[in-house]
Amino acid sequence: MKNFIMTQAWLSRFMVISFFMITALLAVSSIYMKMNINAEKTAEEHRIMFQQLGESLAKASDYLTAEGRKYAVTGDRIHMENYWREIEQTRTRDYVIEKMHSANAPEDELALLEEAKKYSDELVETERRSMRLVLEAEHISEDMMPVSVASKKLESSDVLLSDKEKRAKAVEIMFDNKYDISKEHIMKPIAAFQQAMNSRLENELLNARQNLYRAFILQVVLACIIIAEILGLMRIFILYITRPIQHYTKKLEIFSFQQYFSLRAEGTKELCILADVFNALYLSFQEELKKRRETEKRMIIAKEDAEKANAAKSEFLANMSHEIRTPLNTIIGYHYMMEKQRLSAKVSAYAGNIGLAAQNLLDIVNEILDFSKIESGKIELEVTPFNFRKTLIDIYNMINVETEKKGIDFSLEIDESVPEIVLGDAFRLKRVALNLLANAVKFTEHGFIHFKVSSIVREKEEWVEMSIADSGIGIAEDAQTHLFEAFTQADISTSRRFGGTGLGLAISRQIAFLMNGYIKVISKLGAGSTFILTFPVQRAGKSVLQEKEAVPDIKFYNIKLLLVEDNTVNLYMTEEILVDFGFTVTIADSGRKAIELSAADKYDLILMDIRMPIMDGYETAECIQKSSKNIDTPIIALSADVFGDVQKKVFASGMAGYLEKPLQLDKLGRILSAVLKIPVTALPASVPITDVFFDPQSVIEKLSGKTSVYKKVLSLFYLQHQNDAEEIEKCILRGDRSRAFECLHELKGAAGNIGANGLYKAAADLYDMLKEERTEGTVNNFIGIFINSMEKIDKYLRRQAEEVSPIAALPNASAADTHKLLQMLQSGDFTAKESCRRMKAVLCGIFGKNFYTRLWQEVNIYDFPAAAVLLSNEMQNRKDEL
Repeated sequence: MKNFIMTQAWLSRFMVISFFMITALLAVSSIYMKMNINAEKTAEEHRIMFQQLGESLAKASDYLTAEGRKYAVTGDRIHMENYWREIEQTRTRDYVIEKMHSANAPEDELALLEEAKKYSDELVETERRSMRLVLEAEHISEDMMPVSVASKKLESSDVLLSDKEKRAKAVEIMFDNKYDISKEHIMKPIAAFQQAMNSRLENELLNARQNLYRAFILQVVLACIIIAEILGLMRIFILYITRPIQHYTKKLEIFSFQQYFSLRAEGTKELCILADVFNALYLSFQEELKKRRETEKRMIIAKEDAEKANAAKSEFLANMSHEIRTPLNTIIGYHYMMEKQRLSAKVSAYAGNIGLAAQNLLDIVNEILDFSKIESGKIELEVTPFNFRKTLIDIYNMINVETEKKGIDFSLEIDESVPEIVLGDAFRLKRVALNLLANAVKFTEHGFIHFKVSSIVREKEEWVEMSIADSGIGIAEDAQTHLFEAFTQADISTSRRFGGTGLGLAISRQIAFLMNGYIKVISKLGAGSTFILTFPVQRAGKSVLQEKEAVPDIKFYNIKLLLVEDNTVNLYMTEEILVDFGFTVTIADSGRKAIELSAADKYDLILMDIRMPIMDGYETAECIQKSSKNIDTPIIALSADVFGDVQKKVFASGMAGYLEKPLQLDKLGRILSAVLKIPVTALPASVPITDVFFDPQSVIEKLSGKTSVYKKVLSLFYLQHQNDAEEIEKCILRGDRSRAFECLHELKGAAGNIGANGLYKAAADLYDMLKEERTEGTVNNFIGIFINSMEKIDKYLRRQAEEVSPIAALPNASAADTHKLLQMLQSGDFTAKESCRRMKAVLCGIFGKNFYTRLWQEVNIYDFPAAAVLLSNEMQNRKDEL
């Protein structure tokens, strides 16, 4: 035996054969055992079922007898109905016989059931006679009798009986010996059936149990055979597999990936092969280990990328803030400039409404940026005095613009009892009222909106009730129960048709709760809605409000200020505001330019935009404070970045203060006054854009009538943004959304500043659509509006050029006109483009068509320095002709 060499092939064959033998034995024994178990189970089930069937048949016969006798005695038709329901609907007798047939019952047992049914049918005839006698005694017509009873005809002797005799006869035939004998004829076959059935099923059950016992003995024998076979396999494995493997195990105890290892082959041929394979695997694992280390390095890099992505998310939130607040800065700044003009009463009213809307928008933005407070439920209402009646009128004026557009009859009714000055949170009250009114406007296509405010007294406390009734689409009753839940609207189609997130009413109700009030709704689908806001108020005196509203004026004369802003349009706008404050302003459109200017001159104050390309505000401030004449000059940060630790970074970089965009002039004045140590003697106010598609005049009025400044800003806009539509479209097509957002952000703010309100709105809409990843039709709409706006700007600039330089349009322009064109190019006057275009015939006549083509190529792209050099050189060459 020791000299016998067992190969893996032989061992495998033996294992396969043993496996199939064990499997076959188990399968046979299991099938045999299952067959006998099922046979026993079936026999038991048949015994129970047949026993129940026999009992059911006997019970049915007894039930029919009982109901027939009850009816004969009492005459209660319920018993007769029960009787025929059993015969015609329940049909227990038929059911039992059908069940016996389906169960393959023996013929002799079925014959007994058929005999019982035959006698039962005969007994039914007796019972029908009894029922007919009772019904005849009650003089019931055949039409009113059950069909089965009506079909039974009485014998002539029964017909001649009186009513009383008929009743007695009906009872008699149900209780006489003949009836009992007929009943006994039914029960005897049933009893015989049950006896025969029980005997047969008991024999079947006994046979099944004997077979099951034999199957158990067979299982035990097979188990012993299987155990013996398994023990044989174990013995073979110990001799030819386990012991050699134990030998390998001892060798492998000193195994390590840290140093070279080789396993010497021993045992059977297959184990020797195993050792060789192990050695090969060891080398392979060494390679995989190297790859794993490289993968771990990549995972570390991926983790760092994820952290960068998280930081990018924070940066994205900062960008959103910047994009919202930057155009707000321009709007509020221009409103401030606009209020300083002499305006007509109507325009002044418009300006006031614009100012209110802008301030409301700024308050909403600030509320959104304080989302952590909202999320944690730590919102606290302000308790400050404000003119309640004026606030209501302001709300009315803001909504009235929208209702006039839709042709809705909008009315405001304020009771005389409503207080004028109250203590509370004016912004949040306006927010709730504006939300309810905006919903009324949104869901009302025609008809009316009635805004009523009244005062009521409850338990010695004054309450205000604001009612907003409309004739809109109304709200279904089932939808009203969840109307004030977050992200919920009346029905699923509402958001598609009218828009909205479903947050407005939920937020409004929360604010109402904070005001110790509540909101309720009365509405019917198709018949309009009424929202009622009720809250307690506390009156205040006018003196308190006058003290609060007393704000002074601030002026800064003989103070040199360096303004650093990368957005050219916003740069000039902010410059105008600062000049109006009295500053002597120097502007820089980049960080490098600011460093150059600060190195050349000393300034009293530097206003620095944080977010700038190439060199941001932090880096610029650091360079100025290290190596310039303005080491000690206070620097104030200016940016729309309000997320994260912006203020900490500002002060850490050595800046003296921080101003959020959009500029709030009262804050601007206070901070500048505090930094420059100038006492406050007064405060200015702050405002948006008109609804006119392109409104240059409104912007010129904001700039104190400085048309030349506006033309310069407008020309800059045309130069910088004329290819934006093409660039944005390309970015969207190639999926570069970040670049598209950047272009739209710049275009949107600049368009609002120059009065291109249609383009401003189109850019804002496209921006929102991109954020929601929906661009269907929006891009084409934006491009159409962009082209239209650029055409209007181009026409406006050309028209202004005609008014400024009429000589350039003359066909016989002199040499002086050519020199003037050269000066315009050298000074960067943007009207030079229109002058060059109108002097085409003259310039072609003097210098030739080829020269003019080259000159126009430079002028057309606003490369005025290159055009000036080209024209100057040509004029030198032809100085005799000029």
